[in-house]
Amino acid sequence: MTTATALGTQAAVRFKDPTNRVISAGQWLEYTNQCYKKVLGASPLLPWNESAEETIAITSGNRIGSLPANVFQVNWVYDSTNDAILPDIQGRGEQWRSGMLRSDTGPPQAYRLRGATIELFPKPDSNITLIAECVEYPPALAGGDSPVYPANFHEDLIPGMLALAYLDDGSTEQYAVNAKEFDQKIAKFVSDMLMFRTQHNPPVHDNFFG
Repeated sequence: MTTATALGTQAAVRFKDPTNRVISAGQWLEYTNQCYKKVLGASPLLPWNESAEETIAITSGNRIGSLPANVFQVNWVYDSTNDAILPDIQGRGEQWRSGMLRSDTGPPQAYRLRGATIELFPKPDSNITLIAECVEYPPALAGGDSPVYPANFHEDLIPGMLALAYLDDGSTEQYAVNAKEFDQKIAKFVSDMLMFRTQHNPPVHDNFFG
């Protein structure tokens, strides 16, 4: 297993900086986590992006509640206060609210996701507790942590880290080279992780019936 600190050390050795810029260990860790999050978000089907039920409290007179950190997908939302499953209105247009106006109040009938928040329609006229099944990223890496996926893919983060370093340094040509390599490694990673694997078992012969 390769730790985040070790990945930063390897990237620093490969970083060729014409301006002699020194990148701190903390900055390399930040680059590591930016690339790590991009890999984790490459597909919601990756097995380490786990679903968890989260509780979201919204007070009377407020339409918007905050989603927990690290959430990148919501599968369903249940209004436990009113014992109702809420449908989402994503992609149905700004005007579609089953005839509801933004000024309407009452028990929620639908929700919309806006960035890191969840928005209810109509606006609740009492305190509401929601339970949402969320797909969440694993937590960010500290220096001694290793990525959650197999070790042979850990060093795939390094081209992405170098790309970010060169971008900050103003070297757009080196950024483009490393960013392209990182994208190619992500594509292969997703393909390898989600590839269907078939188990071949020997045939069973039933001698009783001939």
